[in-house]
Amino acid sequence: REYSMAMGGTPVQQAVRWIVEQLKHDPKRKIIPLVDEACMRFNLNVGDCEFLYRTYIYKKDPAPTS
Repeated sequence: REYSMAMGGTPVQQAVRWIVEQLKHDPKRKIIPLVDEACMRFNLNVGDCEFLYRTYIYKKDPAPTS
């Protein structure tokens, strides 16, 4: 983790930046596989992956409120 922080932030921050870059290059890219890849690429723990899913998936498609 020290190495990744020296390279530009925490692994979650790096993953977010990477996802943003991927979506800039291909805005139609499917988000679930992209988040899956980010979790593996940046060796994120379950809580960090859940944060990415909530940020990129659930937020884009909120559950209907009644």
